[in-house]
Amino acid sequence: LILFDAERQQVLRAALAYLIMMHIGFVLLVAGFAKIYALTGTGNFADLAVCFSAGKTSPIFILFLLGFGMKAGLFPMHVWLPEAHPAAPSHVSAIMSGVMIKTGVYGIMRLMQAVDHNTELLYDIGLIVLLSGIVTGLWGVILAAMQNDVKRLLAYSSIENIGVIFIGLGIATLANASGNTAIMTLALCGALMHTINHSLFKSLLFFGAGNIYSQMHTTLLDRFG
Repeated sequence: LILFDAERQQVLRAALAYLIMMHIGFVLLVAGFAKIYALTGTGNFADLAVCFSAGKTSPIFILFLLGFGMKAGLFPMHVWLPEAHPAAPSHVSAIMSGVMIKTGVYGIMRLMQAVDHNTELLYDIGLIVLLSGIVTGLWGVILAAMQNDVKRLLAYSSIENIGVIFIGLGIATLANASGNTAIMTLALCGALMHTINHSLFKSLLFFGAGNIYSQMHTTLLDRFG
């Protein structure tokens, strides 16, 4: 789908970058599930809790965080996102940003759910996810403000919003570790609500960018008058 306009060199580079990054993420996830299989005899999400309770945490958590983070666009694994979105047709960008990168968020949520019983581990993971969200959000919004191409701007905005979602997940995990159910519920609801919210508004924004391109034949903001 990214290769729709394959005559352009920029599109070819973007598609190749996307292909490589997604396969790296896939290999990391396969390695994570292989690690679970080696420890438990099955490769299910449900067995993550068994692995974590046995103290086999760090390698598995890192593999899954990197694998799903690659798909979600977490910093510094976001590099494919601002390249792929301007290259792809706008309706494809809408699906990628509104739906596809949320699968990474879902995977991280399943990962964090598995360590619910271990308070010390919850705190460490919550801190990692929170810091990742803050860095991703700041990096995304700073670079979005500097863009002239409207689709590249929206791509960096997606990175920022993924950061916001991960901030919510990080706070929810830290609150869970400290036993604060009210803050945990509010933060988790906020993260889930923003996941749905971003799916809707970013898809519509990319459709809007496509409408602009169909009339102006450019996505550069300084040519719109």
